[in-house]
Amino acid sequence: MNATFDSPNRTLIRDLFVFSSFCGLAFADIRRLTENELVTTEDGKQWIVMARKKTGTISRITLLDIPLQIIEKYKKDRVCEKIFSVPGYSTVDINLKRIVEICDINKSLTYHQSRHSFGTSICMTQGVTIEILSQMMGHRNTKKLLRFM
Repeated sequence: MNATFDSPNRTLIRDLFVFSSFCGLAFADIRRLTENELVTTEDGKQWIVMARKKTGTISRITLLDIPLQIIEKYKKDRVCEKIFSVPGYSTVDINLKRIVEICDINKSLTYHQSRHSFGTSICMTQGVTIEILSQMMGHRNTKKLLRFM
């Protein structure tokens, strides 16, 4: 998170990757995330409640501090109801590869990896059951989810 880049686009792409790692959203869902899908419950907790683009199933994801900070960081850049102004996937992919080089990371990065890092590193290590995780990530059943864990 502390790496600095020569391009605001790279910083955004890094931040969106981290956002995905803490929320489990697919790239397509981050691109279309809107203010209407950010919900505050009676107890003051903030959630993402949205239908996944791929399956149409509803995902309900608690927003932790880091994703909330990322949302706030880009609030001033909004030009419509979408939370983030996300470049096209080819631009994102090229910049992720460059981020890997700049940060001297020894493996490639994809948004699919960040999504499943959320499942393993954020949720399962904290005792979230596979059934609840499946619902959070918008999977229809746990079999597909278990293939990636």
